[in-house]
Amino acid sequence: MVKRGKRTRGIEAFDHYYSAVYQERWEHLRASFSEPKHQVARVNRFVRSDTPSYLHSSEVENRDETCPKTGLRLYYLMDLASIWAAYALPLPSNGGQILDLCAAPGGKSLILAERMAKDARLTLNELSPQRRHRLKCVLRDYVPEVLQPQIDVRGHDGSRWGLYHPECYDSILLDAPCSSERHVFNKTSELEQFTVRRTKNLAQRQYALLAAAWQSLKPGGHIVYSTCSISPKENDDVVGK
Repeated sequence: MVKRGKRTRGIEAFDHYYSAVYQERWEHLRASFSEPKHQVARVNRFVRSDTPSYLHSSEVENRDETCPKTGLRLYYLMDLASIWAAYALPLPSNGGQILDLCAAPGGKSLILAERMAKDARLTLNELSPQRRHRLKCVLRDYVPEVLQPQIDVRGHDGSRWGLYHPECYDSILLDAPCSSERHVFNKTSELEQFTVRRTKNLAQRQYALLAAAWQSLKPGGHIVYSTCSISPKENDDVVGK
């Protein structure tokens, strides 16, 4: 660990910041980062609508299993919280324009595609070329070809989206890039470089994205803003600002 003054970098800085936020809860939260991840195998509703929406990952023998008739994959492995975020967004009952502003890797986008009305249009934006490629692979593997023309994949800077598409969308999902503390805690190279500046910088980026989403929203529309961070700077503080 490199120190530049007291508790400025690394595990000490990490503990100092989050223990100040969560106080007596921090030890329990910190311990949870070392516990096994709990993911579910979400059922592709384009293929099977007569089964539970998701299964525990251990119940699925072959996660790459495909439907013999369509060739589409049956299961998508993801966190349950991500599923909730995608279902929390109200969608227009007839048509409408839907935007997933930071769409990759694609699990939430798939849920939006399943939920949208027949004549709706879904725009999926992802700045990173590598992550955008993965997003396109998800669409290819899980979404019927007949629905593909209703889905548009873009690769723009989401923080400038509102300048070019003002008041265009009925529903916007913004699952913003964030600190993802569990990932940081379990990756030594990132934990050693942690400073509070990390969460501050990400909060600035998140605010820019949320402001752009707000500009792009039609009057009376809905936005769901979500992160996988436990830093208040990246959650309530962004929304409050």
